[in-house]
Amino acid sequence: WRRSLGERLTLPAALHDERLLVVGDAGHLFEIDTGDGRLISRARLIGEPVAVPLVYPQHTLFFMRSRALPRAVLIPRQSGDNNDQEI
Repeated sequence: WRRSLGERLTLPAALHDERLLVVGDAGHLFEIDTGDGRLISRARLIGEPVAVPLVYPQHTLFFMRSRALPRAVLIPRQSGDNNDQEI
């Protein structure tokens, strides 16, 4: 995937409904279908992941660090829903 993305995928990642949620080193959130490998760019997050994301039925909670400051970002699971919330 690195060649098609133009950025390296970072850990930790989360698995939900047969899709891998992972953040690239440039801060993009990607959703990768584990069945067919299809890639969906979901959002742009500022910072780097620092803990395993918590997956809930409707949202995924990402723990990030940006300029040494902690952040928590709640990403909706529905495609097309871009109402990300910082907590």
